[in-house]
Amino acid sequence: MVEAAITPKTKAIIVVHLFGKVCDMRSISRIAERHGIAVVEDMAQSLGARLWGNMCGNLGDIAALSFYPTKNLGGIGEGGMVLTKRDDLAHRVRMLRVHGMDQVPYLHQLIGINSRLDEIKACALVEKLRIWRPGTRSASPMPRLTTGTSRNCLWCCPRWKVPGLMSFTST
Repeated sequence: MVEAAITPKTKAIIVVHLFGKVCDMRSISRIAERHGIAVVEDMAQSLGARLWGNMCGNLGDIAALSFYPTKNLGGIGEGGMVLTKRDDLAHRVRMLRVHGMDQVPYLHQLIGINSRLDEIKACALVEKLRIWRPGTRSASPMPRLTTGTSRNCLWCCPRWKVPGLMSFTST
């Protein structure tokens, strides 16, 4: 399905790791490599989840993490983080977060935004990180519900074919 949707205008494949489960990144990465495009990971709902020993957010070219209160590492308001191992993407993201400025102050090379986490929200997240542990919710009833076959279940989720450590949160 993914490969069939790629056109000459396609710049990236965006994957969403959802419900604490990581997408099949080996297949997606192979497709992206064949077409010379990047892989963007949305890991807002799966922080701490692992696939083949690798934590999500570390499998593509760049990853986005949300600190919205209902997410795995929820903070005290809006906020997020971008993760990448690629220097070119890191440089561009740094420019975008300060109105498109680079080395020279007030010389805007890109159309950017003011997107920096304020100190109060950052302090709250630092405190939450002291107690947050990836995979701590993996022993919750959720995995049984998603793979069980209860007749009284009001909702159903697909069985996961890709092995890995699931990460769950409760709000």
